[in-house]
Amino acid sequence: MMSPPNFRSMNFIKQLLFAASIISLTACGGNNSNNEDDTPPVAEENKSPTVSINSDTELLEGEELVLQATATDSDGSISQYAWTQVSGPTLDLSGSDTSTLTITAPAVEEDADIVLALTVTDDDDATASAEVNIALKRKALKITFEGIVTDEPIVNSSVVVQIGDEQFEVTADAQGRFSVDIEVDDSDANELVKLVAYGNNSINPGVEFVSQLKSISTLLAQAGADGKLSKEDNFGVNVTNVTTAEFALLTRDGADINSEEALDDALLAVDADEKLLLASLIKIIVDNENYELPEGVESTLDLVSNSEDIDNFVNTVESQEPGLIESTKEEIKEDDELVDQTVTSIVGEYILMQPQYYRASTAQLEFKADGTGYASLIDVDTSFNWSQQEQDITINLAEPVLINCSFSNDENDQQQEVCEYLVELDLIILLENDANRTVEFSRKTETRFSNSGEVYNSSESNYNATLIEQRQTLAVTADELIGTWVIDNLSEFGGYSSAVSIELLSGGTGTLTDNDKAPVSVTWQVDENQLLISNSAESINYDIAIWLVKNVQVGYQFAASLEAKTDDSSRTVTGLMVKDNQLSFTEAESTW
Repeated sequence: MMSPPNFRSMNFIKQLLFAASIISLTACGGNNSNNEDDTPPVAEENKSPTVSINSDTELLEGEELVLQATATDSDGSISQYAWTQVSGPTLDLSGSDTSTLTITAPAVEEDADIVLALTVTDDDDATASAEVNIALKRKALKITFEGIVTDEPIVNSSVVVQIGDEQFEVTADAQGRFSVDIEVDDSDANELVKLVAYGNNSINPGVEFVSQLKSISTLLAQAGADGKLSKEDNFGVNVTNVTTAEFALLTRDGADINSEEALDDALLAVDADEKLLLASLIKIIVDNENYELPEGVESTLDLVSNSEDIDNFVNTVESQEPGLIESTKEEIKEDDELVDQTVTSIVGEYILMQPQYYRASTAQLEFKADGTGYASLIDVDTSFNWSQQEQDITINLAEPVLINCSFSNDENDQQQEVCEYLVELDLIILLENDANRTVEFSRKTETRFSNSGEVYNSSESNYNATLIEQRQTLAVTADELIGTWVIDNLSEFGGYSSAVSIELLSGGTGTLTDNDKAPVSVTWQVDENQLLISNSAESINYDIAIWLVKNVQVGYQFAASLEAKTDDSSRTVTGLMVKDNQLSFTEAESTW
């Protein structure tokens, strides 16, 4: 017998069937008979790249700097780099379309700021940018000058350092001492340095001192690692009456001294005794209350820059106090703030002369490292031994050196042969610079009776002179010397003699004509800074070596070695060498 229906079970079955139908419809996509979803997908947005720049933040002029970019793109790749300069002095850019940029800085005279920009682009044309700031630094030369303004200290003077177009000023203290820090662009490295000092108008009116120095690069080398230039490094940092006298002589002919070469050439022509004379005149004006600047002369520099004012003031001093100028010279020589007491070794080959005079005593002096040496004067030559003790050069002659012989009457009115001998040479270095030395030179001779050896007469000369290294004389080329020259003091072997004419032809040949004598063929060449003239004539028993010392517009002042053909003897002379086509004469108007 069947059981009656269970209504609770029936309801449960119905609910299961309904749930199953719902699941079936959902799984089949509802009413879409194609069973597909036609809703469009949502596109993802392209992400922009990122970029950064790695670089130093300082760059020195003239140097290179590498900038490295780091760029990434999270959903693609970097397709382009573009570097540009935004501001600052124009740079040289290399690799401006790559991740690595190399920049080269130009020369600049002052510091500047540079801005560079980089834009990167990805493969979907999205971009990103970054900038970098770089400080461009000029190359600066720094030096400190430490000196004194003095002949006696010039109290509270105003010191001006001139380098090219730039000036730096400082006030000296009560002892005349000053220190000034200098910083200039490296483009000024070859500019000469000039120190100018002006006296305080209430204390030292009219005082104007000058010291002409070499280029800033040379002075930096002399200053050394600490960058401080003192008198131990370069005595010219002291601005004195002596440096002012030298400056006046350097510039007296209106020479344009704008390079070390021009300065060295001008220094060769500075006469040592004339420099001491002008320095003495300045010292008398500044230190001696009995004297003042002449009327119409504005400063000490003006006084020693004008030959007429110099002559007038010399006459004034000599008439009032004879001997004051000479005693002032001696005082200057002893002052270690005015004259450099520290000197270098004198080993070398030199010309001793007085450039102030075209016809004056001159000499060649050679000091060898082994303590031997050689002297060739206008009338005699000799070997010697020597030693140096600071400024003092001791020259020892092995024996008296014969100069010449003649006849003279003795006390009994009897004719006797007398001979002159060189018995002493002496040299003291007073001061030195890069081109020459100022020295005190003396020679002593004795005249003796030949039969007895008795001294008949003695003579001693002592004078200030310029000692010039032969290798530092003027350098000229052979082409500059082609032509006909009138050359003084070459017609005889030593002593003062007449001029000769020498024609120097291209190719190293020429002709020497001595007044009315027959012309002589010569050969010639320029060897370093020497003009060498040789001949094979019997009428001329010497060859000639010439050093040029001073350019005198129409030619040169020179020193020459007359070198005997028969032995090793020589004589040394000086004079003028003038190109004959530079000479002109005008007829003077008659006054009667």
